[in-house]
Parts: sequence; structure tokens; C-alpha cells
Amino acid sequence: MLLASGTAQADVRPVDTEAGQPMPAARALKSMKLPEGFTATLFASEPYVRQPIDMKVDARGRVWVAEAYSYMSRSYEAQDRITVLTDKDGNGMADTRNIFLGNLENLMSIEVGFGGVWVLAPPWLTFYPDADGDLKIDGPPVKHLTGWNTDGRWNMANGLAFGPDGWLYGRIGQMGASTPRTVKGISPGRIAGGIWRYHPVSGKLEVVAHGMTNPWGLDWNEDGELFASGNCNGHLWHIVGGSLYDWGFGARGFSHEYGRTLPVEVAPHYSPGKDWWASWQERFEMADANDAYGGGHSHSGLVICNGSAWPAAMRGHTLMSNIHGGRINEDTLESSGSSFISRRVGDPIKPADPWFRAVSLVPAPDGGLFISDWSDTGECHDASGIHQNSGRIYRLQQGGKQAIEPTDSMDDKALLVILAGDREEPARQALKILQHRARQKKMAADIPGKLAELMTGPDFRGRLRALSALHGGGLLDDTRLLVAARDSDERVRSMAVRYW
Repeated sequence: MLLASGTAQADVRPVDTEAGQPMPAARALKSMKLPEGFTATLFASEPYVRQPIDMKVDARGRVWVAEAYSYMSRSYEAQDRITVLTDKDGNGMADTRNIFLGNLENLMSIEVGFGGVWVLAPPWLTFYPDADGDLKIDGPPVKHLTGWNTDGRWNMANGLAFGPDGWLYGRIGQMGASTPRTVKGISPGRIAGGIWRYHPVSGKLEVVAHGMTNPWGLDWNEDGELFASGNCNGHLWHIVGGSLYDWGFGARGFSHEYGRTLPVEVAPHYSPGKDWWASWQERFEMADANDAYGGGHSHSGLVICNGSAWPAAMRGHTLMSNIHGGRINEDTLESSGSSFISRRVGDPIKPADPWFRAVSLVPAPDGGLFISDWSDTGECHDASGIHQNSGRIYRLQQGGKQAIEPTDSMDDKALLVILAGDREEPARQALKILQHRARQKKMAADIPGKLAELMTGPDFRGRLRALSALHGGGLLDDTRLLVAARDSDERVRSMAVRYW
């Protein structure tokens, strides 16, 4: 039984103008095609979760959900909210729900880290402090950014995610063109489609790359390389700082432009012989033809299967939601020259529910995978009507569920052990916590030296993470940077150049 608590509004007034209803959640779960060796549970469903536009897992294994009731409804009733779901008995289903924050509007994304919760609700990026993680806001919220456009509802700034470098990254679609600025009025200029980042300590805002039509997924591979999933004119992009990527509509001209970078996939996820515009206009007529190629051109969410928690056959591959195809696509990610190429593998996750519209894919700390389902018949434009009464979160797991030890309560030495390990998600949490403690001057005195020792260890992942921990914590001096620049592995050397 799911128990609800919280001080924000207990419930909302969802809009429903769409004909029909989704498949019952339990039946949809039972119908789901899964990768070999995986099982799935219904972590949560309506009425305990609805309109899940974003989702994150924190250092304690709790699932944070951004519920967007203002999306496309233009009701302006400030009903959006952030809930926190907890599985206390480890059976793969949420037992408690806390409403962390309500009365929001234009809620697009959340991220947990650096002492609290970061909330992207255009035009604002706001920080809500919760240093002890008790799900109670410690003090007044702090506004960090403004200027995000609120007109292009399905293209607005979205997708908060802390990178290995300690910066907070985000995405924006072409039709959400904005000129964001810090609260001090400093702006990096206009961005109409692309990736941006904000430093939570220095307050610096940067445009990482321009282009793409509407990116809605972001993740890093084990080398620290950044990738984005997208809609329309490409489904996977290798993001390199300073790049200019191809746009789907028109083109913003740059005086210094000499070419545009294309997506890395060898073939799109729709039937050959059609361009992406035709595949969208004829998405219903082409559904059967697109089926064998992945389902269509529209994608959301991105997970790269890093670390030993994944089956060997899936490691290094990408998983992303195919919106029109109602499934999860799996593609390879292969080094090619100075970049990568990606080839289709298949569709390992696919329920029979025609309303399945996965938005967020988030790995669990113990090796599982959370999938949020928007549960609707349309896509981002909501042309078939607005349906806000349903929403699901599925949890996939292989083997037995492992106990999750909260990393935020560990001392620095215990975090170092995790940082050097082969399990990706706990290592990411450990990295973020160490960076924050260093910035707060709360890191044990001997830890910077131990990180420097790890930089000369036998495994490149440990060396790379130690380098990122020092950089993100503001502890990377020239001596340590030169050690990384002379590393035997080109991936470590490459990151040292970026951190220079």
C-alpha cells in the first residue's frame, strides 16, 4: 500500500479531453517484452504518479518525480509538483510518497545534488536547499537563472543532469529559443536548440553546443563523453563543446560557421526512403513500415549501459524511448575516428499498451532501471487531446535486488572505494558527493592526496573519476593535471585537456 505525505497540495485537478483510457497498469506490466534475464515491477502508477515529465534517483535510492500538469494545457493554475517515491521493503514497488514541492508552473526538470534540489520551471532555474535530505526545504529558495522561453511548450529548456565535471547540464529545443541569463544579468547569448551548462558554485552559465531540433535525453559514457538523444533530424548526437549541429528547421547563421556536425547513427529509426519530416507527417500511416526500424523519429530519455551491473551483451549500448513506436530502442555506441557511430540492435523493452510513452530512463543504484511512462496516445504536441489522469513508473531488474546503502551518509574513504569500483551509478553518486564536500571545505584533509594516488591506479575508470573529482571539487592543480595529461590512456589524456 502506497502511503502519501507532504505539506504541499495533496492533489491536483487533472485535465482529460482525450478519448479512451490507457491499458490498466498491471496489465501493461504483464504485457511488457523484456531483455533476457530481466524482470519488471510496477513501481508506481496513477493516482500516485501522473504526468511524469522528469525523474531522478538520489543517493538513497529514492525516486524524485516532476509532475507537469501545466504542460500543453496552458491552464496556468500552478499545479505542477515534485513528489518523492520510496521503496522501503525492497520489493520493487514504492511504499511511500512525499510531496516535496507543489504550486509550480512550467515544471520541466529536476536534479538532486550539491545540497538540495534544482528545479527548472521556465523562465526560472531555482535551487531549494535540503542539506540533510529529510525532504523538508531548509530555507528560502534561491533563483539562479532566468530568461528561458515559455512559448514553445514542447521545446522549452529541460533535462537537468550533473555531469562528471561538476557542472549542471541542460537541453533546449529549437522552438524554445531563449536568451538565458544569471540573476546578475550575465548571458552567454541566444540558444535555439542545443546543450547548455551552469556551474552551481561559480554561477557561470555557458552554451555547450548549438543545434539539433529538440534534444530530450542526455548521458555520459564511461569515457566521460557526452551524448544526447533527439527528435526529428537525428536520434543520437555526440556532444563536443563548441560544436554546431544540424538543425531541423531553418538555420541560425553564425559568422564563424564552416560546417555542421551530423548525428552519429548509421541509419534512422524509421523506414528508409523517407526523410524525418515525412516520417512525422505520416507517422500513423507509416507505423507498420517503421516498426522493423525502431518505430519512428521521435525520442526521449537516454541511458548508456555503463558498468558491470549491465549484461555483457548490453554494455556500452544506448537505450532511449521511441515515442511513436511505444518502445525502448537499443543501439550500439562504437568509437570511430575522433567521434562515434551507432548501429541499431533492437527493441528490448516494449509493452502492448498503445498508450506507452516513456519519457525518462534512469538507472537504479543497484543495477536496475526506472522507466517513466507519460501514458498518452499522442506525442509532444498533444494533438489528440490532453490526458492527465494517468502515469506509470516501471522498474526493471536482473537477478535479485541488492540492498542500497545510502552514499550520502558514507565517509570520504568509503566513497573513494565506490569511486574506484566497476558499478557506474554508485560511482556517479560518490563523485557528486565528493565534489560538493570539497567545495564546502568539508572533505577530509587526506582525501585530495588519495585521489591523486587513484589517478595513477591500474583502472582507467578510477583514474578518470579521480581526475573529475579533483576538478569538480576545485582541487585540481597543475601538477596533478600534468599527471593526467601524460596518462597511458587517451581517454584520460583527452579529459585532462578539457579540464585545463
